[in-house]
Amino acid sequence: MADSIVSYFDQLDSLAEIHDVDLLDAFDVAGVPDSTFYRSRLGADMKSVTARKVADAIATIGRRRTKGGKAKAVDAGSIRG
Repeated sequence: MADSIVSYFDQLDSLAEIHDVDLLDAFDVAGVPDSTFYRSRLGADMKSVTARKVADAIATIGRRRTKGGKAKAVDAGSIRG
């Protein structure tokens, strides 16, 4: 059985959930339009550059919420594509 491919959106959604970050807020912090969020949520492709921007935003939001500014291992490298 072959490994299934996980979309950038699903990876970001999982990352956001793990770190208790609202994914739409992360898109906003990353400067990515809401329309990209909604299109991706419906299954449209997302560029790897966009996914990395949003992953970085999740890290930024996570650091703001964590005492001492240290987030739990959140980085754009966790997005695979």
